[in-house]
Amino acid sequence: DAGNYALKRQGEVLDETGSLVRQQLVEQVDDEKLADLLDELPMDDAAEFLQDLPDTISDRLIDLMEPEEAEEVRELLRYEEETAGRLMTRDVAALRRHWTVAETLEYLRSLEDAETLHYLYVVDRNDALIGVVPLRKLIISKADATIESIMARDIVAVPVTIDQEELADMVSRYDYYAIPIVDHQNRLLGVVTVDDVLDVIEEEVTEDIQRLGG
Repeated sequence: DAGNYALKRQGEVLDETGSLVRQQLVEQVDDEKLADLLDELPMDDAAEFLQDLPDTISDRLIDLMEPEEAEEVRELLRYEEETAGRLMTRDVAALRRHWTVAETLEYLRSLEDAETLHYLYVVDRNDALIGVVPLRKLIISKADATIESIMARDIVAVPVTIDQEELADMVSRYDYYAIPIVDHQNRLLGVVTVDDVLDVIEEEVTEDIQRLGG
């Protein structure tokens, strides 16, 4: 409805604010209102907003968020700053190898918050990443074909502990739209899209310009 749409738009504006403006918002906006706005953001963006605030303030805001969103933000904030873990979103479509194309399409229709459907990642029973299916290939494949028969096994993934600048370099060098993030056991944790690393790339370029100018 109109109220939810307005809240979503306000959340998007919140995501674009700089650190000084964020501090002013924290001082001037009611905590519950801020928590509502954070609920509307992708959780990686909410974590980015909160990470620069004093722990007492960020903890207070997280406690006021919806339980599911609050837990996801806490998980992201457990990763070291400047790592892929801070940038990733956990809202990723994960497929099983034995599913048919028809079953997979039905599953995708049921999703509400998947970050990207350009690439669909395939995991085994232990959630280890074993393949990828481009959405276009899924759509043109026969309904009774299995995911295993159409997936690509040669997939680039990065560890959750990788430095953000190294990740940004990979995204820009290989022109990836999204990169899956895995733990030390190759289990799929989430995905980082090019939008997530744009700020990192901009900061890197700015630092290079400053070094050349200095």
